[in-house]
Amino acid sequence: MRHPLSPVVMRKALAQNPNLLRTLVGLSLTLIIVLSYAVYSASLTNDYYVYTSNPQERDANTSLITQQHYNVGEQDWTMWIWGFTTESANLSWINATISEGVIGGEMTMTNAGEGFWGHPDLGNPQAEKFSCAQSCVKLGTHETTFDEAGDAGITGLTHWDAARRDGGTVWAENLVAAETSARENIAYNHSDNVWQIAVKLPGNHSELPVIDITMVNEEFSGIEQFTIDPATELVWATFSVIGCFTVLLVPSFGIYFAAQAKEKRAEKVSIGNAEDE
Repeated sequence: MRHPLSPVVMRKALAQNPNLLRTLVGLSLTLIIVLSYAVYSASLTNDYYVYTSNPQERDANTSLITQQHYNVGEQDWTMWIWGFTTESANLSWINATISEGVIGGEMTMTNAGEGFWGHPDLGNPQAEKFSCAQSCVKLGTHETTFDEAGDAGITGLTHWDAARRDGGTVWAENLVAAETSARENIAYNHSDNVWQIAVKLPGNHSELPVIDITMVNEEFSGIEQFTIDPATELVWATFSVIGCFTVLLVPSFGIYFAAQAKEKRAEKVSIGNAEDE
């Protein structure tokens, strides 16, 4: 059984329709134009809306609860515990950093209520292939250690869903419904706003480490319908469709031209044999 695109079949098709090549080219161009316009038209009408939020960052007021010295075996330790509160409305981030510590020290941040989401790479701009949705864990207490520079930090999220912060996209039938959905995405009330920071350093220390705590609360900023540049989309759509048809038509035209070349060679051989006779 011959392949439907074999040279023999192609020659027979061309014999029955001498304008087959012109027909294929014309059909391809027509489909490219029609499909490109279809993609372009679909890009003009959409029900997606982009909303933005305005993060309100403020410093937390901390108060020292206790400071004590103790021994574990032959090792002296100094511990400090601070307390602070956060604003509950739309709370998204909690960032705590401690400086002027020493290597080998430990830092913990605790929320006795819901807890919070955290990970060592959260907030690290150099983290690669990191996704809080996949890697972050929700605990009442997260901990870390001090580095060689005597610094330590813990970054926490009240939820890993990025739709709660920094804006996002919603689908809706109209602007009013879209704004309602956007405000629902941002709206959140953290139930327990009492937090503690604990620091333990090896050795007997009299000076307090420097503590810096910031909290971020989101506020709805605005929303608008998602729009794109029609001219750019038409160009991309056209080239995409052309690429698809090129992948499909290049083998067909290759077989066609190969069949034509083979047929011409056969004619030359026939003419040469006739002249020899």
